[in-house]
Amino acid sequence: YFTLRTGGVQFRLFPEALRVLGEKKKDGKDISSFQALMISTASRVGTGNIAGVANAIIAATLIGGYGAVFWMWLLAIIGAASAFVESTLAQCYKEKHGENWVGGPAYYIQKALGSRAFGVVFAVLLIAFGVVLYWVLTNPSQAWRFVSGFFSLFFPFLLGGCLAFLVNVVLRPVERGWRRLWGKRYGPRQDKARRPVCLLVSVLLVIGVVFALFFVIVPSLKDSIVNFVNLLPERILQLQNWWNQLSSFLAEHGAHLPDFSLNGQEMQQKILDWMRQYGDQFLNTTISTAIGITSSVVSLIFNLVLALAFALYLLAQKETLTRQAKKVVQAIFSSKRAQQITELAHMTNRAFSNFVTGQLTEALILGCLCFLGMLIFRLPYAGVISVIIGFTALIPIFGAFIGVAIGALLILLVNPIQALWFILFIIVLQQIESNVIYPRVVGKSVGLPGIWVLAAVTIGGNAFGLLGMLFAVPLCSVLYAVARRVVHRRLAQKGLAP
Repeated sequence: YFTLRTGGVQFRLFPEALRVLGEKKKDGKDISSFQALMISTASRVGTGNIAGVANAIIAATLIGGYGAVFWMWLLAIIGAASAFVESTLAQCYKEKHGENWVGGPAYYIQKALGSRAFGVVFAVLLIAFGVVLYWVLTNPSQAWRFVSGFFSLFFPFLLGGCLAFLVNVVLRPVERGWRRLWGKRYGPRQDKARRPVCLLVSVLLVIGVVFALFFVIVPSLKDSIVNFVNLLPERILQLQNWWNQLSSFLAEHGAHLPDFSLNGQEMQQKILDWMRQYGDQFLNTTISTAIGITSSVVSLIFNLVLALAFALYLLAQKETLTRQAKKVVQAIFSSKRAQQITELAHMTNRAFSNFVTGQLTEALILGCLCFLGMLIFRLPYAGVISVIIGFTALIPIFGAFIGVAIGALLILLVNPIQALWFILFIIVLQQIESNVIYPRVVGKSVGLPGIWVLAAVTIGGNAFGLLGMLFAVPLCSVLYAVARRVVHRRLAQKGLAP
């Protein structure tokens, strides 16, 4: 914000800063510009900060790669604008007490905003932050336990908010369909029953889709693995015959291959023993991990029930909660600022909702295209694999690899050559999806041009991984809308057409 508002002051005045550093002090009582810079740097940075940044650079280079160092420098450059604004305000509102000058954030908050209470609160919070930071640095284990306990306390409500947001994407079209269903007969009774009926239908639809996917995918995986184990001796015998034929052909031309011999029955028994051993181990590990997350099965069920109840309450009272939040904002901030905050909240909600809708639409299109392509090429398990591909398309970064791996494994158990054709088909389909479908469908739903969708996904994924991929596109959509509004307002002030 400060970079844009000051016109890039850290870049624009950098030559002037270098020139000022060479100025000499005027008399013996003053200090030179370079001495002032060193004093300011010492008060702002500190020895601990320098050592911390040095260690962070080493750790980022070894763990996060050189991209982590790049982001550190980028944040430092952007933060230079806020440092400039803070220093400028401190100089403008400093006071002289005797022969000394005093000032700082609390002083210019009091002078510029005309609120001594605000300045006192800021000073108290700043001192409290320093005390808490010192305690965290000296007691990291206790601080981590405190943060974990705090997070576990609010985890059901966070989960409920996420569930409410996802179910609301389904609830809105269901409510529109409810109104169309009644048509001219829509009255007070239908309006009163609208929310509970549509909410129940939406929850049942979401739960039904999840259970349908689970009961379609898991039995198919089980059948494929059983078929693979049963056909393993026959496949190994075919592989041995193929290897012998290839060895005979190459031997005629002076090339020799090593002997290849496998016992199909023995390998089948080893695979069955491995599946029994590691299947039980995986099941036990999964159950113990699930129990360890919430310390007991009872608390896990309690958290899920509480999250679902909280989500249902949010959806049932969303208009009332929205009005209450709007009143709080209007009571705290000025009318202009409250309107800006409200518009930003609506814009953010619309961007994230449209992004989820676009993701679901894109997954549906990709699953249908995969189903049609597999039918054309006569590949096995067309329905099941298409559901897997569409479902995993909702997962950024790893979704495509997971879907292709599961689908290729299912086909490999039946026909290895068809599995190769399936991989080639999915590679082509993924290129079409990444460069044509995703930018147009998701970009159109969030009001973001396709080029910026690709840039947001790439930068968000490289910078913050999975979470970056999830939030990059809607966040970039909000920033794009805000920047476009600011540009149009500036052009209108200059009498230019937007």
